[in-house]
Amino acid sequence: MQIVCPNCTTSYEIAPMAIGGSGRSVRCVRCQSVWFVAAPELVEVPPSASRVPDNEAAVAFRA
Repeated sequence: MQIVCPNCTTSYEIAPMAIGGSGRSVRCVRCQSVWFVAAPELVEVPPSASRVPDNEAAVAFRA
């Protein structure tokens, strides 16, 4: 998950579980600004959408 400081626009890549279920305050290393980062929204992928049919997988690898 990527977060961006609203003060100086420095961006950080962090693990979503570091934010937790209710969000948390974070501090920018560059400018020391503190802001609240909301909990990431979880998107549930249906089981049928996560499987690629065998014939489509073969086509994808030929490209």
